[in-house]
Amino acid sequence: MRRLWWSCGSLLLQAVGVALFLSGFLLTRKELSVLSACEDAQARCDDSPSSICSLTNLAPSKCRQQHERSIQDFRIVMLIIVDALRYDFAPFFPAIERCLHDSPNSSRLFSFVADAPTTTMQRLKGLTTGGLPTFVDAGRSFDASIDIQEDTWVQQAVSAGWEVSVTGDDTWSSLFPPPRLTSNLPFPSLNVKDIDGCDDHVLQTFPGMVEEAAGGDMGKRSLLVGHFLGVDHIGHRYGIDHPEMSRKIAKMDEFLERMRRRAREIKEEGRGEVLLLFFGDHGQTTSGDHGGATREEVQSLLFAHSTQDFVPPLSAGAGDRERLYKYMGDGQQEHVKMAGMVDVQRVWQTDLVPTLSILLGTPIPFGNLGHLIPSLLPSSRGLARGKERKKGEEEAEEEEDAANALSAIRMNAIQVNDFLTRYQQETFRSLPESFTKEAERKFAGCEMKFQELAGRRGIGIVQVRIEDYSDYLAFVAEGARREWATFDVEKIFMGVCLLFLSAVVSALYLYSRFYREQGKLKALSLPHLLLLLCFLLYCASLFSNR
Repeated sequence: MRRLWWSCGSLLLQAVGVALFLSGFLLTRKELSVLSACEDAQARCDDSPSSICSLTNLAPSKCRQQHERSIQDFRIVMLIIVDALRYDFAPFFPAIERCLHDSPNSSRLFSFVADAPTTTMQRLKGLTTGGLPTFVDAGRSFDASIDIQEDTWVQQAVSAGWEVSVTGDDTWSSLFPPPRLTSNLPFPSLNVKDIDGCDDHVLQTFPGMVEEAAGGDMGKRSLLVGHFLGVDHIGHRYGIDHPEMSRKIAKMDEFLERMRRRAREIKEEGRGEVLLLFFGDHGQTTSGDHGGATREEVQSLLFAHSTQDFVPPLSAGAGDRERLYKYMGDGQQEHVKMAGMVDVQRVWQTDLVPTLSILLGTPIPFGNLGHLIPSLLPSSRGLARGKERKKGEEEAEEEEDAANALSAIRMNAIQVNDFLTRYQQETFRSLPESFTKEAERKFAGCEMKFQELAGRRGIGIVQVRIEDYSDYLAFVAEGARREWATFDVEKIFMGVCLLFLSAVVSALYLYSRFYREQGKLKALSLPHLLLLLCFLLYCASLFSNR
């Protein structure tokens, strides 16, 4: 009986420890397969005062008001992803520094923050859905496939007539199996010893995709994705301080400069406007690891370059305009040592999703929790570059840019509110009631103030509306991260402690049981074998790598 109590007690400690650890580490949520539709945004716009809707230039294409456009649609969008690109690698990209210095109106650099877990599959899910993927997505735990069932900008772009082509990391093939992509040229991603194979593949195929898009029918719009793996594989194999990393970063910088120049050439050839986005899906530690939530693992960079100007950057002493385009998330700034750069705005990776959707002219994915990045919206003033403008004209253009930002961020807030409401219905109100009630109150307040200020114009009035919707989006994102993207450190610690205690108890029992008689070893029974196995597995886990 004593043996049974020892065995059961140790196994119970193991079970409770594992349960606590998994509940704190394996974050879960439910996926919704609902798709956003232009009609949803149009219905909300129809309910709004016409004076506000008439300012909308950046609404989804099917939802736009019929009026003359003041900015040009992008014809080609390039997304260049460098796996495990750390934020502090930015100073080693001369191409980025040159763009920021020579083309400040059409170039932007951001600190690009990922949510845990920082693994490629989950990050690509977040970067395409705008949601917060976890290690265990409820409802998909027993599904052998990993294809995305949620709404994504990929699906919305294809539905809107964009040709979406991907080359590089074959994770895209798993997430978007045929025929979801227009074309796909995958390369195996699991061989970390191969530090050049995937990159050489992208270097050879991506320029051809660009040329095909540029030389095609002017009515065709192309979204091109190139996903490099070399930086990630070098980190895993050698760490970030190895000479191979310097060589690889130089190669990526050379390719970035090549694509930037080609974008400008396409514009000069009269083949349309081009947007280039260069970013990492997550960071990595100095030893090349990733998957957790440390600063090194979650922080990457986002560089944007366009053939038309973005809205003017924030500048000191701008009066009412000073905070107009300020990102209202956590408001943090990052310092990077680059010529001409002091502070770099910090944005979440999910923020790219609503921003890219607006720029593509497509509905924002239904499950998105990201916040529009206003400083990546095209400016109407870019068309008047080099022309002498009167004071009244310049103020009108500023007001138009502000109205575009308001229209876009309001659509963003409406989409997030619709998702939150539907998620509570589908999951039987699984989110804390205090959180959802406060979110409903904030959104209702935004809409009420929007209606009250509908007849009033001016930069200051628009600023108030933008900040209200920004506060709402930041509140929802923060609450969602607490539920789905924040490891419960207390549970993890308690779980590890119980596992360690169980291992110690097992070891002491085995020692007292089999070495009572001065080194004479007795035969092991089945319960003892199970205890020994648990102890050995725990010891092995201490040397495992994420």
